[in-house]
Amino acid sequence: MRLALLTVVLALPALAPAQQGNDAEKLFRAMEDRLARAKTLSLKFEIDGELGDMGKVKFDGSLVLGGGNKVRLEGTRQFFGKNDKVELVSDGTRLRATVNGEREAKLLATPKQFHGALAKALGSVGVFAGLLELAPGADRKLELSPEELFPASDFKLAPKEKVRGREAQVLTHRVKDRCKENVLVTVWIDTKTNLPLRRVVSDENRTNVRVTEYYTDFKTDEKLDAKQFELPK
Repeated sequence: MRLALLTVVLALPALAPAQQGNDAEKLFRAMEDRLARAKTLSLKFEIDGELGDMGKVKFDGSLVLGGGNKVRLEGTRQFFGKNDKVELVSDGTRLRATVNGEREAKLLATPKQFHGALAKALGSVGVFAGLLELAPGADRKLELSPEELFPASDFKLAPKEKVRGREAQVLTHRVKDRCKENVLVTVWIDTKTNLPLRRVVSDENRTNVRVTEYYTDFKTDEKLDAKQFELPK
């Protein structure tokens, strides 16, 4: 009997990492599912990144997903020593991206699953990495289904922390980027809303590639002003 009990006790630590990974993935999938199911999303973001040889980037702004592929992103970007006002608007069928109010910006067809793809990015890699992957003209990924984008794995929980006064469960995972390389993602998930509060995306092979994002005023399923998705005639 004592030998059997000892065997069980010794086996418990070996089971803990697997159980932790299972709990971590459940939490991640719950957050991802909430974002995917939301008919509308709106948030403000703060981005501070180091991009290796490309230098540093700061980007503060807001993102609104209005359903039916209606999208509005606007903000101020500091990159390559320049301060630019960036705006991207989709009315559901056409999309217009401008820098510093360009008058002759081209109108492009809005990708068929733009809302879903951006919602998936918010759950997995964040605003900055998501835009790099999904920006018009970036590559063929615009036409992939959201389920195929940003495959996540290797989920692990870390101790809870406070993010600007809010309690968050810390979770790490890995995602394959467009070059099929794994990037490490750490996300702080609000324990009350199950929405992300902070995220750090880093390249484990390069110490000088790291992007930190904070999210505030995160709202889902609220009625939005349709005028913000209108394009100039």
